[in-house]
Amino acid sequence: MIDPASPFRLGEGYPETPATCETIRHWVNQAPDYDGRISMTIVGSIVESHWDGALAYLVMCAPTGVQVMCVTYAPRDAAPDVSVMMAGGYQRIDENKVMLDPCLARDG
Repeated sequence: MIDPASPFRLGEGYPETPATCETIRHWVNQAPDYDGRISMTIVGSIVESHWDGALAYLVMCAPTGVQVMCVTYAPRDAAPDVSVMMAGGYQRIDENKVMLDPCLARDG
């Protein structure tokens, strides 16, 4: 089952307590083992932003830790002093990479 204090939800939804770059390593190691859609929410600053003309790839957290990439339709500039909330379908890519796809990003 999902810890109600975690940044995860089954299906769609926003948890009350999003992850941060400081807590993401703990939470990805606690992700629910579920064969279906899991959503995750994280709050922090965008450190990288790429736009291919159709999709935007927003990256949160330093490359020395677990990075979270949000795949979305609206480009945003990287801004270390702006707090953003990213939420979307959770997928762990490897030990240090998480992808949220599809994902929404809004000012946090």
